[in-house]
Amino acid sequence: MNHFYFVMMKNFLFLLTLVFLSSCQNNNKAKVNTEGEKLYRIHCSACHQPDGSGLEKLYPPLTRNKTVNGNKEDLINIILHGLSGPLTVKGEEYNQVMIPHNFLKDKDIADVLNYLRNSFENSADQVTEDEVAAVRKKTKRSF
Repeated sequence: MNHFYFVMMKNFLFLLTLVFLSSCQNNNKAKVNTEGEKLYRIHCSACHQPDGSGLEKLYPPLTRNKTVNGNKEDLINIILHGLSGPLTVKGEEYNQVMIPHNFLKDKDIADVLNYLRNSFENSADQVTEDEVAAVRKKTKRSF
């Protein structure tokens, strides 16, 4: 009986440790997504809509979006420097101006991009604050 009790306690403690470690990891990701969602609602949702569906013929949808899921540097550039000119998304053409959001901190840009890249039926690697800083430095424009 003692051996059985010892094995059960050992297994229980192991599972408890796994659950604890898993919850710590999820809380960190949830915090980033919460911050990213907040920033998205403030800076992006008026045009791209709260659900990422965009506005037909005006602003493209961000749902299942190749650019959102694609190259991180391209996406960071769009946030930092804006976008203008014709753009085709899912067979629809859009031609509105997206203003630069270079006033946002690197961490804020990473947070909102991580929210976008893991919401609205998107699934892509995380963007780091360091990656945003590197693109900002590389593409810094002087006027």
